[in-house]
Amino acid sequence: PIAVPTQDMVIGIYYLTYHERDDLSAARPEEFDPPLPAYGSYEEVERAYEQRLLDQREVPARREEGIAEFTRSLIQLRLPDGRRVVTTVGRALFNMRIEDGLLEVLGPGYREHYEFINHTMTKKGLANLINQLVATFGATRVARVLDVFKEVGFHFATRAAVTVSKNDIVTPPEKAEILARHEALVEEVQQQYNDGFLSEEERRAKVQEIWREADVEITAAAKANFNPLNPIYMMATSGARGDIKQIRQLAGWRGQMSNPKGEIVEQPVKSSFIEGLSVLEFFISTHGARKGLADTALRTADSGYLTRRLVDVCQDVTITEADCGTTGWVPMSPWSRRREENPDLEGAILAEDVRRPRSERVVLAKGTTIGPAQIGLLREVFSTLPNAKVKVKNKGRSGTVEMPVWTHEPNENLLGRYLGAPVVDERTGEVVFDRNTPIDLAVRDRILEVLEASSQTDPMVPVRSVLKCECEFGVCQKCYGYSLANNAPAEIGDAVGHIAAQSIGEPGTQLTMRTFHTGGIAGADITHGLPRVVELFEARKPKGVARLAEISARVSIEDQEHGCLLRITAEDGTVREYEFPVRRTHLLVEDGDWVEEGAQLSPGSIYPADLLEHAGETATERYLVNEVQEVYRSQGVEINDKHIELIVRRMMGRVRVVEPGDTEYLPGQLVDRHAFRKTNERVVAEGGQPAEAEQVILGITKASLATESFLSAASFQETTKVLTDAAIEGKVDRLQGLKENIIIGKLIPAGTGLRRYRDIEVYPAGQRDALAEAERLMGSWLGGDGDEGDGGDGDAVDQGTDAFGEAGDAFDEASDAFGEDQASPAAGDGESAGE
Repeated sequence: PIAVPTQDMVIGIYYLTYHERDDLSAARPEEFDPPLPAYGSYEEVERAYEQRLLDQREVPARREEGIAEFTRSLIQLRLPDGRRVVTTVGRALFNMRIEDGLLEVLGPGYREHYEFINHTMTKKGLANLINQLVATFGATRVARVLDVFKEVGFHFATRAAVTVSKNDIVTPPEKAEILARHEALVEEVQQQYNDGFLSEEERRAKVQEIWREADVEITAAAKANFNPLNPIYMMATSGARGDIKQIRQLAGWRGQMSNPKGEIVEQPVKSSFIEGLSVLEFFISTHGARKGLADTALRTADSGYLTRRLVDVCQDVTITEADCGTTGWVPMSPWSRRREENPDLEGAILAEDVRRPRSERVVLAKGTTIGPAQIGLLREVFSTLPNAKVKVKNKGRSGTVEMPVWTHEPNENLLGRYLGAPVVDERTGEVVFDRNTPIDLAVRDRILEVLEASSQTDPMVPVRSVLKCECEFGVCQKCYGYSLANNAPAEIGDAVGHIAAQSIGEPGTQLTMRTFHTGGIAGADITHGLPRVVELFEARKPKGVARLAEISARVSIEDQEHGCLLRITAEDGTVREYEFPVRRTHLLVEDGDWVEEGAQLSPGSIYPADLLEHAGETATERYLVNEVQEVYRSQGVEINDKHIELIVRRMMGRVRVVEPGDTEYLPGQLVDRHAFRKTNERVVAEGGQPAEAEQVILGITKASLATESFLSAASFQETTKVLTDAAIEGKVDRLQGLKENIIIGKLIPAGTGLRRYRDIEVYPAGQRDALAEAERLMGSWLGGDGDEGDGGDGDAVDQGTDAFGEAGDAFDEASDAFGEDQASPAAGDGESAGE
C-alpha cells in the first residue's frame, strides 16, 4: 500500500510495541515468577497506565517520571474473545486503538478476521498489517481506519520523547582490534606483491577484499554495541529514518570510498563521523561526495531520456480484450530473488573451512562459531550464489549437516497472475489448480506446498504473461493479470504501457539521485546501474561480452602460455574452439562438463542477440527481465516483472523475413509478428506457400521508430526521415495509439476515451429508481411504454382526465427529487446508469 505511516508515526508505534522478546505469542503466563498482573479488558489496562499503577519491575528507577517506560511492563490480558495472552502494556494499548477504529468503521463483525498483534511493529510490519486489512475489508473502509495509526504514532512518539544526541553514538570497543588485524593482512598482501607473487590487479583485488571483510566486522560490532532503545539505533531498526550503513558511518568507520571515476580508493576512511576525520580522510570523502552532486545533475537527464523512450515504445499498449486465447505461458520461480540470511546459522559451528569462490582464500576457519560478524562475512562472500551452503556440526548429535546460507521469500511477482497450465500434485496425480486460476495469497501458498514436495530440482510455476499474449493490438486481461493499483483484474482500456514505462523510468530518476545520500560510498552507486538498464533496453553489445556455447557438447580445457583454450565437442563430432586470455579458474565451466547450447562459458554480460540465436526466445526474455530487475533490486527498488515484460514484448515484436513464399514480403524485411502470422494463415487458406522468418530483437529506440504509426514515430525522433518514408510508401495511420490521437486533438483510445465507454452517463447513487419512475410516467403520459421508439403497448393516459393530471404531478415530483439530489454534494458515490 502507498498509505503507510512514516517517520515519527513509525518510531512512536515501534517504541509503544517494543519488547526484548520480539514475539510473545507463544509465551504462557505460567512461565513467569512472580506471576504477572492480570487485566480483564483493554480499558482496565489503559486506566492502570494512565494512573501509573503498573508493575515497575521492568522500569529503571531513575526513569520513574517517564510514563512511556511503563509500556514495556509485561501483563496477562483477557482479549474480547475470551483468550488470555501474555503481552506488554504498549501492545495492549496499540491493539485497543486499532480495534476501536475497526469497530467504528466495520461494526463487531471485524473480530472474526482480526488477530491480536503481539510483536514489535516496524515500518515493514505496519505495511503488512495495512495490506492484510485492505485484503480483508477493502481499501475504502480501511482508509477511514488509517487515521488511528497516525494518532497512535504521533501520540506515543511524543510520550517516548525520542531525541538525537551525539552521545547516543557509541564507537564499538572492538574496532581497534579489527583494524589492526586487517592492516596486518594488507601488509602481508603488499609483501607478496613486492616479492613478485602477485600482479598489480590481483594485489588491488585482494586489498579491497580484505577491507570489505573489515567493513562487515565493524558494522556487526557497531550494531551489537548499541542499546536496543538507543534513539538513533531505534530510528534505523524501526524503519523510521536511515539504515545500518549510515549508523556504520556515524559509529564505526566511513569505510571504502570511490573516486570520481567510480573506482574504489585503496585507502579506506578509518575514522567515523563521531571520532572526526583527518585532513586526508576528509579529502578522500569529499572526492566521492562531489561526484555524487555531479552525478545527480548529469544522470537526471539520462534517466528522463530513458523514460521518454520507454513511454514512446509502448504508449499504444492498452488492455483491449478479456482473453486472447493463447496456450503459451512462461515459467516463473516460486521463490523471490531477494534473499535474507538464514537465521538458523547463528550459533552453529563450522565443520570445514569456508573459502572464497575462485580465489579459494580461507575466510572462516573450521571450528568457528557463527555470530553476527560471521553471518555478515558469509553474506558478502556468497552474495552472487543464491544456493550456497556451508557445512556445520549437527547440534546435539554427532556428524555434520549442510545448511543453506540464504532463506528465500515467496515470489511476490506471482500474485495477481493467472496460471498458464494446470498445477498437478506429483504425490497424488490430482490437479490442484486449473489453467487461468488467478493467483492470490492462498493459491500461492498451496502451489508452494505442492512444489516443495515435488522431485524437480528447480520447480517452476507456469504463469500467463504479456510476453506470450496473442492480441494483435495491446494485451488481454488474462495475460496482464491484476492491476497493481487496486489489486483487481485490469479493466479493458487501462493504459498499461504508460504505467509500465513510468514504473521503470521513475525509479531511474530516484536511483540517480540516491548517490547523494550515501556520499559516494563504494558499492552504493547507480552510475553502473543506469547505463546497464539502457544497455539492456537498447539490446546493445555490452563491453566485456560473455561467450556462449554454440552447440550442446562436452567441454575440455587446455592451459596455454597466455590464458587457456576451451574446446567443446558434440556427439556428432562437431568441434568449436574458444580462446580466453584468462586462467581456467575464471571460466564458468570446468573440464569434462556437459553444456547446453546457449550456456554461458565465461564471466561478463551476455549480448541478447547471441542469446536469442542460441538459446531461443523465452530464455532471452527471461534474461532481460532478470538483468533489469538485478540492477533495480541492488538499489532496493521493487518493480513488478510485468512492467519490464511489457517493454521486452515490444522489443521482441518483429520478425525478419527469410523466405517470402507466396506472400508480398521481401527477404530481410522486418514485419510485426502478429501481422506476419495473419498473412501466413491467409496464404495457407488460399493454398499458397507460407513465408519463413526468424525472430529478431530491437532496442527500444529502433522499436519506437519501427512502429506502424508514422505520427507517433515522427513525434519521437528523426522526424524528416520518418515523414518522407511514410510519404513514399503512402502509409495510412490507423490512430490506434495514444500519441497519434493527441497529435490530432482526438480523445485517446484508453480509459473513458474508449468508444464502449463514451455513451455512459453517471448519476448519483440511488437516483436511478426515481429517474426510471419519471421516465415511465412520461412515457405513459405521451402514450408510450417509456422505451425508445414507438411504444404501442404502454398504458396511455388521455389528456384532460384526472389520471393525466396525476401522472403529470408524479412526474414533476420525481424530477424535482432527482434535481435536488443531483445538486446536493452529499449524493453518494457515482454509479453507472449504463451498466
